[in-house]
Amino acid sequence: MQFSKMQSLGNSYVLFNLLEDSMEHVNFSELSKLVSNVKVGIGSDGILIIGPSDRADFSIRIFNKDGIEANHCLSGIRCAAAYLYDTMYAESPNFTIETIDGDVSVKVEVGEKRKVNNVVVWDNLNRVWPKDEVRYVCYGELEEMTLLKSQDILDQNE
Repeated sequence: MQFSKMQSLGNSYVLFNLLEDSMEHVNFSELSKLVSNVKVGIGSDGILIIGPSDRADFSIRIFNKDGIEANHCLSGIRCAAAYLYDTMYAESPNFTIETIDGDVSVKVEVGEKRKVNNVVVWDNLNRVWPKDEVRYVCYGELEEMTLLKSQDILDQNE
């Protein structure tokens, strides 16, 4: 399972792309606990699951580090939007993302060489959220065996 770790507004998230990969067998709540744990995982505030949507351009599911699925997360949406534009899944800098809380509109502000400078997010109340850099922290790949070993370590510590 490939991932990208991203940071925005002081929060970091591990992002998984389901637009091309399938993770049907994965319990995202447990995955978030493992991946977010700094002792056995990558360390983050949670995970982002990007996927297709029937009503918006893309969808996002957000799981906090305690495994609870969040309705909405500004930092997470900003990271997902930057990722979608950087990887060219989003062809236009303006697109929509489906969340549990409703659809949000995003505008990716681009600088030289198509580099994302900022992501502006409008929610269902037409609030505009502040500007701040969105950046990549690292990339990598998780193997299922690594996750199972990590779970064993956590189980022993409880």
